[in-house]
Amino acid sequence: MNMNCEPVDSYFISNNKYLPFLNNLNQCGGDDFQCKWDKIHRKSNFLRLKSAHFFAGPNDGVVAPWQHSLLQRYGSLD
Repeated sequence: MNMNCEPVDSYFISNNKYLPFLNNLNQCGGDDFQCKWDKIHRKSNFLRLKSAHFFAGPNDGVVAPWQHSLLQRYGSLD
């Protein structure tokens, strides 16, 4: 998804539990095999996508300014 790239990644990863999880940046413990399996599973599911559609608006209150939520998709003619 990569909606948010913080300048201080280690602080961002350790203090934000949601976006690092979506970006598959969450840290797994040395013997936490379920966490490692979940990361592999999320990555393989993401790589199988042929396309994804993300929507945002000025009143959703999630990302500010809302224009940061806009992702572009280029066609074969672009």
